[in-house]
Amino acid sequence: MSSSSNPQNAAEETEKRPAGTSPHATLRRTTLIVVPICVVLALFGWLQMRDLDNGIIETYARQQDSYVGIVLNEIGLDTDRSTDEVISDILGTLHNSSGSYWAFSRGQTMLYVKDVVETNRYKDVSADTYFDSADAEDFLKSLEEGQIVHQRILLGNEDYLASGTLFDYDGSEYRLCLLTNVSVLLGNNDYQGAHARMGTLWACGIVLFCTGMMVTADSVDRRRRECDSEHAKVALLSEKLALQAERDRRMDLYSAREGAWDTRLVVRFAKKLRARGVEGGAVLRIGCTTLEEALELLEHCNQFFGNDVLRFHDAGDCEVTLLCAHETPDGAADAVKPLLQGNAQIVAAESLDGYLANADESGRDSNDGE
Repeated sequence: MSSSSNPQNAAEETEKRPAGTSPHATLRRTTLIVVPICVVLALFGWLQMRDLDNGIIETYARQQDSYVGIVLNEIGLDTDRSTDEVISDILGTLHNSSGSYWAFSRGQTMLYVKDVVETNRYKDVSADTYFDSADAEDFLKSLEEGQIVHQRILLGNEDYLASGTLFDYDGSEYRLCLLTNVSVLLGNNDYQGAHARMGTLWACGIVLFCTGMMVTADSVDRRRRECDSEHAKVALLSEKLALQAERDRRMDLYSAREGAWDTRLVVRFAKKLRARGVEGGAVLRIGCTTLEEALELLEHCNQFFGNDVLRFHDAGDCEVTLLCAHETPDGAADAVKPLLQGNAQIVAAESLDGYLANADESGRDSNDGE
C-alpha cells in the first residue's frame, strides 16, 4: 500500500519538528534577547544622564573657580588692612544662600562660615572638624597657593561642589573655599524639566522597542501555529484522499464494469454472494468461436450491465462466464441473448445453488483472488 504511506510520512514530519518549536518558542527566545538589551539600554541611558549631570556640574565648577579667583584678587588689593575681620567683612558682603556659601580658615582655625551666626558656632572649631569627611579632608590637603581647584565633597551627608585655594596674607596662610550644594545646583526647574523629559522619552523608547519586539515575536508564533495547523490539515486530508484512492482502486479491481477475472474465481464469488444473503442468482457459460467474439462480448457487457453482473474470462480462451445476481437462469439468458453475435451461444445456464452444488471446488476454488 504505497499510496497510504505518503500521508503517514507527512504526519510524522508534522510531529517530528525541530526542538524549540513550541507554540511560543519565538516569543521566549525574543524575551531572552530583548530583556537584556532593554537592561543595557536603560543602563546606557542612566549613564548618559549621569554624564549630563556631571557635565553641568563641571561647567559650573569652572565658573565657581573663576568667582573664587575674583574674590582672591579683591582680598589681595587690600594690602593696607591686616586683620582677619577685614577678610571676613569682604566675604560677608558676598552672596550666600542655603545652597551656596563661603568658608574661610587660617591654619586649622575657622574664621568665616556662611554668615556671622554660623561663624560664631565654628570659631573655636578646627577646619578638619568642620570638613569631617574623608573626601573633604583630601580636598583641603590638595589646596595649593596660586592654584584654584574644585572637587565634590560630602558635608553632613550633603553633596557639595567645593572650589578653593590657598593664599598668604600678612604673613599668615589662609584657605578660601566656595561651597555649592549639588542638589540645589541640579534642582533648577527648567533643567529638571528637561532632565525628566529626556528620561521619559528614553524610557518610552525602551518600552516601545520591547513591546514591538514582543508583539512581532508573538505574531511570528501565531503565524507558525497557523501554518502548522494548515500543514496538519493538509496531511490529514492527504491521508483521507489516499485512503479514498485505495478504496477506489479496490473497487476498480472488483468492478464488473471495468474488468474480468479468471474463471477459477467464479466459485469463490458465488459463495460470497450466497454468504451475503443474495437471493436468486445465475451462472451463464457462453462459448465463442474466436477470441475477438469473446472480447467483443465482454465489451458489450461492460456497456449494458451494471455491478450486479460479474464477468469471468481466461486470457486466450474463447469462453466467457457471467455471474448474475438476483436473476434466474432463464432471465439471465434472455438478457444476454441480444448481445450475442456471430456464432456465440449460451453453453450452460445454471442457478447459483445448482452451480455451487455441481462445481468442483478443488479445481475452481482458489485463494489467489484474495
